[in-house]
Amino acid sequence: MHILITGAAGMIGGKLAARLGRDGILSGRTIRRMTLIDVVAPQKPAGTSFEVETSTSDLAAPGGAAEAIAGRPDVIFHLAAIVSGEAETDFEKGYRVNFAGTRELLETIRLSGYRPKLVFASSIAVFGAPFPDAIPDDFFLTPLTSYGTQKAIGELLLADYTRRGFLDGIGIRLPSITVRPGLPNKAASGFFSSITASPWPATRRCCRCRRTCAIGSRARAPRSASSSTPPISTAANSVRASTSPCRASAAPSERNSLRSPAWRARRSPPASAASRTTWSRES
Repeated sequence: MHILITGAAGMIGGKLAARLGRDGILSGRTIRRMTLIDVVAPQKPAGTSFEVETSTSDLAAPGGAAEAIAGRPDVIFHLAAIVSGEAETDFEKGYRVNFAGTRELLETIRLSGYRPKLVFASSIAVFGAPFPDAIPDDFFLTPLTSYGTQKAIGELLLADYTRRGFLDGIGIRLPSITVRPGLPNKAASGFFSSITASPWPATRRCCRCRRTCAIGSRARAPRSASSSTPPISTAANSVRASTSPCRASAAPSERNSLRSPAWRARRSPPASAASRTTWSRES
């Protein structure tokens, strides 16, 4: 079996190639060859027992799709796309890659005269509000973004080319991927990865002084087997002992001196009943 993966330099394409390389089979058939293409050179998965070819190709460019299927792959995983946020900010690029690239690939397959299996990576962005509690597969396609619109067009093209017998297509609506390795891309859901995958990043801003300080420059301290103190507390304690200008690392008396008299008056406990009345009224 010969497998082609478009968009193989992306996260999903890379993980798919690695998994197929480890398994060596797909649907009970032995993989003999795998071709990986993208606009940047994909990496070959390690430990494969079959031939792997990599190349750079733009499906929307003249001849790009023909070059991609020149080896007549049995199964094509079409993952090449511009992500949601980038497709929204760059209208022309989104339609060129997500729509024109997909259209060129399908049309080139039709004109080639052979009928491969094609798996199209769609998205839940094809749906739009109002949402039911559970969204069935036949829910209305009313996308609210250019990215969702481009993926919905791809689904319709895939269904029509399959109905006409030009290929054997299947679309998979992938959910939002909230934890992705590496640097963030321009996906609209990218901030989820920053929250969940990097709770203690190499650089961060102190929530008290609203600027970068020593808290963001120190790595998390390793937790020893004999210590019950969480690593984040160990790192914070080492910061407080440093000479950082950050308020969070200053001694209590120094931190109070940095705050306004009104703040100290509200936070200081009253010394008598009379002062208690005044303090309560000011707060």
